[in-house]
Amino acid sequence: MRLWKIVQKQNNTLVFSEEKYHDLLLDGYHWANLVQLNYFRERTCLFIGVSMTDPNVRRLLEIARRKQSDLEECNHYIILKRDDFSKIYEVSNNDKLRKNSIIKFSHAYQNLKEAELKELGLNVIWIEDFNEIPTLLDELRKQ
Repeated sequence: MRLWKIVQKQNNTLVFSEEKYHDLLLDGYHWANLVQLNYFRERTCLFIGVSMTDPNVRRLLEIARRKQSDLEECNHYIILKRDDFSKIYEVSNNDKLRKNSIIKFSHAYQNLKEAELKELGLNVIWIEDFNEIPTLLDELRKQ
């Protein structure tokens, strides 16, 4: 019973439904949005296991980016696994769908993804396999 009173006092800050999340998203001055915005403006953040499709996170990153003095500088990092398009050319025997075309598409796709995320202030760190993440994090800790 005591925990429920704490949650009520904090104005229902625990979100358990999509509807409540959307309510939070619409409240630009909610403390959770302000704390995130402050971190995005003042700190360097590392995103791991995030698709970057959440509209609230994207909106807050965009606001923080606009407040930056140097728009060329990206302060945050995101670890993304390269998409594996090799299965397409392994399955297809069609002459029109050649391996080189798929490789070019893969590079173009990654470049577009990087450009999209750079507009939000994110540098992309590409990995081939999720097993690389612990080693990568160990290297970052050493720096």
